[in-house]
Amino acid sequence: MTARKFAISLPEELFQRLEQDRRERNMNRSQYVANAVADHLHRKREQELEEQYVRGYLEQPETQEEVAEIEAWLSIGPELEPWE
Repeated sequence: MTARKFAISLPEELFQRLEQDRRERNMNRSQYVANAVADHLHRKREQELEEQYVRGYLEQPETQEEVAEIEAWLSIGPELEPWE
């Protein structure tokens, strides 16, 4: 994987917190920042997918027939398939 260098400026307090945490995790700054950015982008994507899911159900809610079918399956579901 190709890496790109860039410079950032942080408030002193945030920098000190970053330094303390990365040392505790035994990481260099590049690893720490890369992990933090990847984690942030992953959580952002998860939130976007959840919002898309909710919008879909708001735009096309389940019908009463679909709800009744799901409830019927839930009432008998675990006995149908052994988990062994």
